[in-house]
Amino acid sequence: QDRAETILYRMFRGTSSSGLSGMSSTRRHESINIHRPLLDVAYDEIQNYAIFNRLSYITDPSNSDISLDRNYIRGQLLPLIHARWPHFGHQIGKLSQSLKDIDQILKETLSVTNHQVLNLSDIPLDDEARYKVVIAQWLKNHGKMVPSQTWLAVLKQQLIMASKDRQPLLHIGDFAIRRYRDNLYLCRLGSLEKPTLSNVHLVKYKGFGIDKIYLDQVDVRLRQGGERFKQSSRHYAKSLKKFFQENNVPPWIRQQVPLAFIGDTLVAIGHYAIADEFACRQYEEGFCYESDI
Repeated sequence: QDRAETILYRMFRGTSSSGLSGMSSTRRHESINIHRPLLDVAYDEIQNYAIFNRLSYITDPSNSDISLDRNYIRGQLLPLIHARWPHFGHQIGKLSQSLKDIDQILKETLSVTNHQVLNLSDIPLDDEARYKVVIAQWLKNHGKMVPSQTWLAVLKQQLIMASKDRQPLLHIGDFAIRRYRDNLYLCRLGSLEKPTLSNVHLVKYKGFGIDKIYLDQVDVRLRQGGERFKQSSRHYAKSLKKFFQENNVPPWIRQQVPLAFIGDTLVAIGHYAIADEFACRQYEEGFCYESDI
């Protein structure tokens, strides 16, 4: 029933084929695996089981408020549909699985949507149908809400078609999409907040990062202005601002990047660069300071 409610609600709201696939029994949200083991079990079966086994359960009183769209579908529409088409729930399940199969094929075919950064050249703007599929698949691959057709039109107008000297932003649930130069970025809303060292943690890599023998000497700071970085004796020191520009680091991320100092020497810029003198060897373990925002 939850799946049927979700699909009908999204259909009335306006959605893509991805949205019509409904809820998944298993999905990943950031570092958390979410399982819905009772998704394919009928409501009556669950309720009867609870009563028979004397399980206490809570019924949300707001479920009876049919002024809410989802409750109206549940309380008014679904009973009428089931009275006319008793196997409606089963057919919705088959439709959902068919669309999930299509989504999996799209995910494998549109490999560009597997990255959090999407280049504008990979978005077929001259083909409206393909544009909607690419954006919907990109968001779905990263656990974001399935957008409505109206929202997709707003994204195209306000972000993609905006002049190149702008850095527009559009909210979507607990995330935002931003554009910088020719790329779209998925950002947590925390990236809009004032940076703090409490969000910084140490990440271990193989063959990249600061050599562990230097870690007890490292002082981690955030950008203050005027910092300079020297990659090696073969390079001249350049300003941190120039480094970020040359490496296409978006402006809203720059303040969040942890800077590792030993004394007054900047030895690492997050996971973007490590000064050769302090880097681990190719076969050793290295460490980088990164922000989780």
